[in-house]
Amino acid sequence: MEDHQLASLWKAYDQKLEQARLLNLQSWVLNLQQFERQQQQRAQHTLGSVVRIKTGLVIAGLLWVALLVYLLLHALAWSKIFFIISAGAIALVNLIAIVVYLQHIVWIQQIKPYDSVLAVQKKLEQLKVSTLQITRILFLQAPFYCCWFVSPAMIAASPLAFWLITVPITAFFTAVSIWLYINIKPANKDKKWFKLLFSSKEWTGVLAASAFLDEIEAFKKEIVLPSE
Repeated sequence: MEDHQLASLWKAYDQKLEQARLLNLQSWVLNLQQFERQQQQRAQHTLGSVVRIKTGLVIAGLLWVALLVYLLLHALAWSKIFFIISAGAIALVNLIAIVVYLQHIVWIQQIKPYDSVLAVQKKLEQLKVSTLQITRILFLQAPFYCCWFVSPAMIAASPLAFWLITVPITAFFTAVSIWLYINIKPANKDKKWFKLLFSSKEWTGVLAASAFLDEIEAFKKEIVLPSE
């Protein structure tokens, strides 16, 4: 076989290899795009349920705060000082939670189908951090539910019951709320008590949406690009 014929054969072979490489590359890109759309749609659907839950919590929170404010306005007397302090603290904490939840809803609604996976993951990470922070704050109201029924007259009439029952119970819930405030953090996400506290759809929905996007990166790693 002459040299020019051999060269022609090699050239034809190289052209076929190049065509096959381009076809494989196009197929990989199409599969990736389709998978990305599918996963992003699943993430959007899951986040939609999170928005509905947070919207319900905002409405319930507004009603609860409105009731507390109404009771406070009709309890402005020294005899109800414990109730005023407790109800005021509870209303304040819930008002902060309402504002944060509204912010969460806005963040989720700002996520668009055309956003990059990295951009969406950053927003979801921001949402997870904020959810942990507001949950920590919400637990700080627990002790106030233990003493808002107390009055100076009640203490004077039954001091033993106040010091042996009300104070220890309030101290216990204070310690628990402080412990939770300190320990609710990403480092403890695999602990049983953490998973129990954060088992609602409000939290697991965000994790699921993030997992859908993580699968896109895993899909990219599983498929090897044709060599140049």
